[in-house]
Amino acid sequence: MSKIFVVLRTNREMFFSVVFSVIATALLVVGVTDAATTISTNINTGGTITVTGAAHFQDDAYIYGRELRVGTGSATTTLSALSTTAIGFDTDIDLYGRELRVGTGSATSTLTALSTSLGLDTDFDIYGATLNLGTGSATTTITSAGGFLGVATTTPWALFSVNPDQVSGPGFVVGSSTKTDLIVTNAGLVGIGSTTPFVALGVTGTTTSSRGAIVGIDGSPVNQIRFGVCTYNPGAVVTTSGLSTNCTSAKGVTQTDKVFVTPQQLELGLIFTGASSTADNIIQVTVVNATTTGGITPASREWYWMAIK
Repeated sequence: MSKIFVVLRTNREMFFSVVFSVIATALLVVGVTDAATTISTNINTGGTITVTGAAHFQDDAYIYGRELRVGTGSATTTLSALSTTAIGFDTDIDLYGRELRVGTGSATSTLTALSTSLGLDTDFDIYGATLNLGTGSATTTITSAGGFLGVATTTPWALFSVNPDQVSGPGFVVGSSTKTDLIVTNAGLVGIGSTTPFVALGVTGTTTSSRGAIVGIDGSPVNQIRFGVCTYNPGAVVTTSGLSTNCTSAKGVTQTDKVFVTPQQLELGLIFTGASSTADNIIQVTVVNATTTGGITPASREWYWMAIK
């Protein structure tokens, strides 16, 4: 009888052990399913850790491997910051791919440098239609590291150099397609107020000069050239003699001007011999009677004049 009792007692202990294990396992499964699980520090693995949902780090995350690959399993790769302001890096960012795309998902793309400058050690190619500079301030500056800026040339030899070679249109234009203020053609012709200059310098409109102009190599500068008409109304010019008469109303003429006149048709026998400016707004004209038959009285007429100052 004692041996049978011992066997039954041993089986009873095993029964309760099994029941307790089942209950503990169930409680553990429920706790893992319904409550948050915390993994402490010093977790090492030689394989792969897979996170199906989101992974949150309450402190810094250090990656000591060579690479951080984001989104390599899908077509879209995104590195996002929880803040809407910026993602910060305390050291250099090296991009070994072919492209850096900024803001490709929206209409506005921004590449901002935290310091006062943004440096590129190689060529910078822009494939978009527009390059906007200085839109946030009133002053826009383009500076070449060598001190020269070239357009359509890789070897600018002036502070600002434009190379119009192999260009069918003008090399430089100030204005628009409907109103041209200044143009330099690909042939080197300069036009002011003209789209089609046919000489070295073509000016459409009136020009003024405060310091004069020199035509040719020698001579004095010309300050002004004036044109107008004056009234010539002389008396009788006697035989074989001359008569000097004032051609009045020559507005703008001064005594020091060099004047030239174009007389209207004179009476037969009268010869125009000269003109000079004797006073302001007056040109003195001299006419000679070359006949021997008597005096001749010219009709009153308007004569054209030109004065050079």
